[in-house]
Amino acid sequence: MKNHRAILFAALLLAVHPANAQSEATTLHHLLHRADAVVVATVLGASDPSPEFHRLSFRSDEVLAGAVGDEFALLEPAGRCCGRALWTLAPGHQRLLFLRRAGPTLHVLGGERGIAPAEPLLLEHTRALLARRLDVSATANLLAAAMQSGDRRVRDDAILALPTLPTPPDAARATPALLAALTDELPQASTLLPALLATTRRLQVTEATELLVPTCLTTPREDIAALTRATLIALPQDQVFATLLQHWPDRDATRLRAAGLLTGLDGTRAAPLLHRIVTETTTPRVCLAATEGLLGHGATPAALQARVPAAVLELAQRRLHARPRFANVRP
Repeated sequence: MKNHRAILFAALLLAVHPANAQSEATTLHHLLHRADAVVVATVLGASDPSPEFHRLSFRSDEVLAGAVGDEFALLEPAGRCCGRALWTLAPGHQRLLFLRRAGPTLHVLGGERGIAPAEPLLLEHTRALLARRLDVSATANLLAAAMQSGDRRVRDDAILALPTLPTPPDAARATPALLAALTDELPQASTLLPALLATTRRLQVTEATELLVPTCLTTPREDIAALTRATLIALPQDQVFATLLQHWPDRDATRLRAAGLLTGLDGTRAAPLLHRIVTETTTPRVCLAATEGLLGHGATPAALQARVPAAVLELAQRRLHARPRFANVRP
């Protein structure tokens, strides 16, 4: 069951925000580990060899990793297109560059995400990541603290990078920053939510239930409801049940969400609450969801006959035993 839930959670991350995979692959942490050189450089000027190519010359101001000359050039196809990074730069711009070598030639690593404004907080964070490059635990704790950075790139990169590390950060250090980030990102259904929820799940941050249960019950976004529900199911269930009771739904829309959440929780404690939903609703759809949950937790049709309308019970049984159907995932 745990493996099934892990696979479901990973599928939800990709289905809701497929662009995150690309962003996570080009975080500062990942770029540092893949780059042949990391340098702070100033654009000197363009020297395009032909209309098909755009070439910029740079002056090295500070080499953070690897080796480059005092001056060097970068070349890419001309034009404004996805993955091209040089067309936005002009003489005098100072940038933090992540570079790779292909033969004797340097290229930007990670497209436009491999070039960043040389802002003080960003440079400080990059130097700190480099200093901890071989210490995974120290890197994880640094990224956890960076979730509260005043630099947006540093903050967002830290959020995206944390779930990909082999070692999680210290939970006591990471929890305040994680909860602050969730407080900011949940109301706007941010693209950072899958990464934040993955870290919440990994660290078993029970305090997050106070944010996640109301969101799961009331968000207008079904995809966000599914993500928060999957996270809540993976958290310590004593806290999830306690928080759900504090926010017990009083409308059919939230009762429907509660039934979906209870279906994934421990059946012994979920069953009485599903029965409560059946008695509190007059809407067939909500009654159906609660009945399916009860059947899934082991209740027998005979035991439900007195409480559930016959048509609803019959449909719930059919749905419970129906073969799964494949459907296209919305891009």
